[in-house]
Amino acid sequence: MTAFEQAPGWRNYLDSKMPFYLDMLQQMVAINSFTANPAGVNKLSRLTAEMFAPLGFAAEFVAPEAAELGDHLVMTTAVQRPDAPTISLISHLDTVFSEAEEAYHDFHWRPEGKVIYGPGTVDIKGGTVLIYMLLDGLRQMAPEIYNAVNWQILLDSQE
Repeated sequence: MTAFEQAPGWRNYLDSKMPFYLDMLQQMVAINSFTANPAGVNKLSRLTAEMFAPLGFAAEFVAPEAAELGDHLVMTTAVQRPDAPTISLISHLDTVFSEAEEAYHDFHWRPEGKVIYGPGTVDIKGGTVLIYMLLDGLRQMAPEIYNAVNWQILLDSQE
C-alpha cells in the first residue's frame, strides 16, 4: 500500500486522538514558561517528559550554564539500535510572556471557532504537540519506520 493510499487511515487515527492532543496542549498552555521563570520552564519540561514517556522516550534534564534559566530537556527513545539512523527533532520550552503580561492582557487558553488562542499555542507548545502527533502517528500507522529509527527530541530552555 502506498503512502497516498494510507492517508485516510492516518487522518482517521489522528482525528480520533484530537481531543487527547488538544488536552495535552491545554495542559502545556496553562503553565507559564516565560524565559525568566525557571520554575515554570522546569514544570513544563517535566510535563513534556511525562507526556512522551508512553511513546517510549526516556528523559534527561540538563542544567543550563546560566543559573537563572530552566533546565534543557533531552528525550531519546529508550531502546537504541546501534545500526539505526538517529533523527533529532528540535523545539524549545520557553515562551515570551511573563505571568504579569498574561494577566494584564487576559492571555490564556481560549478557543474561538477553529482557532485556539493562548501563550505558546503556536510557538512552541503547539509545535511540541505536533511532534508528538507525528511520532504517535508513525508508531501506530507505520511501526516499521518508527522502530527503525533512534529518535531524539531536544528542547532548549531558552529560544
